[in-house]
Amino acid sequence: MKLFVALFPVTILLVACQTLAASPLIADQGVEFALAPGGSAAIKDTGLTINLISVLSDDRCPSEVECAVSGLYNYH
Repeated sequence: MKLFVALFPVTILLVACQTLAASPLIADQGVEFALAPGGSAAIKDTGLTINLISVLSDDRCPSEVECAVSGLYNYH
């Protein structure tokens, strides 16, 4: 019985966290939003849900590093 009393709050916490993580972000059409891998967003009034499964590659430079990138640039 003592083990049940000790594990019950932990079980409730884990179930609550999983429920929160499973609920999608609600996004408006035409408004930018961010998703982390494994996240999802429901687009209002469309019935669509976007699921970000994974990111295959990321060519961005770390914020503390100055990188040289080949390609064309638009100078304004």
